[in-house]
Amino acid sequence: MALVRAEGRDEAQRRHAQVLAGVWLGLACLLRQECALLWLVWIVVAPREQAERRGLAQWLPKGAGITLLALVSWSVVRWFLFGRLLPISYSVKALPMAVDLTYGLDYLLGDLTLLGSGLLALAAVLLVLGTSARPVDRVIGWGFLVYALYVVAVGGDFIAWSRFFVPAVPLGLWSAAVLVQRWQIKPLALGLLCVVLQWPAALPDQDLRSRGARFLDHQVFEERWSLIGSWVGEHAPEGTRLGTSPIGAIAWYSGIEVLDLLGLVNGHSLGLEPDLERVKVKGHHRSATNWMLEEHPHWILLGNGMRVAGRLEINPWEVDLYQSQKFQDDYRRIEIDLGQGPPLDLFVRRDLPDPERIR
Repeated sequence: MALVRAEGRDEAQRRHAQVLAGVWLGLACLLRQECALLWLVWIVVAPREQAERRGLAQWLPKGAGITLLALVSWSVVRWFLFGRLLPISYSVKALPMAVDLTYGLDYLLGDLTLLGSGLLALAAVLLVLGTSARPVDRVIGWGFLVYALYVVAVGGDFIAWSRFFVPAVPLGLWSAAVLVQRWQIKPLALGLLCVVLQWPAALPDQDLRSRGARFLDHQVFEERWSLIGSWVGEHAPEGTRLGTSPIGAIAWYSGIEVLDLLGLVNGHSLGLEPDLERVKVKGHHRSATNWMLEEHPHWILLGNGMRVAGRLEINPWEVDLYQSQKFQDDYRRIEIDLGQGPPLDLFVRRDLPDPERIR
């Protein structure tokens, strides 16, 4: 957007806008590493639109060096802290390419009724293939396409409200807006086109609920996990370690050490074969079962801390842990009264006393 503002202005204003673009993109890369894709598009596409430039400027547009500095700095920090250049979750979630593409395309189809990223991608394709597009519009169009293709290639996300597409949506909206303006499309015609292109929503396996309704579903989990985390923080003895797969809110509100069964933060499921037969939730195909049993946490939480139809349901990625003889020998299940909602099923080591407020 900073580059767009510089269009048609003098050279000094354009240079200032490019530096500003580098600053904003650098901040974006610190927040979401995937934004490095937008930086790559910038350095590949922009120099070709500025053939008169020489030297380093042919490879790094003015301002792009700021983003490179942010990327290198964060990569160095990650290397020293975790011994890796990329987040562990990339490798843990990775599946065979054909499987990831299947998940990614399903994610794209499900998004048509939410953000419409597929339609925005079509607009971006038409924009970059057009002969009258401005250089800055080509950068924006290619940026959205590369980002959207990346999301599809890695298999999308297990949460059904398109959060992985969100960082690049403004670029897609800009591409669509440029086409609407250039082609002088009437609002009614545009609306009819969008309705026609919603056909995937009629497929039997697509969720037709609104984005708001899906968010409310997710909010139920967040509220439950926040409640569990608060209870654990109040009642867990000092030094207690909890093993579970939903780690975010529980770890945040409890303040205790939480062991991640999926290995998304500790990497202990790296190298394991994904369970493609039983597990159908993206990002949950590997479980560090043996590592969890070796760590022998004081408490273990299964089934997302929820109950379905009044009973605990073990998640597919937890089955091996739950059915292992060591788990059955070392842990017992108790019910905890959280003060609201259904009781919590907590697995406690047999050599430890029961927590307070048992139902």
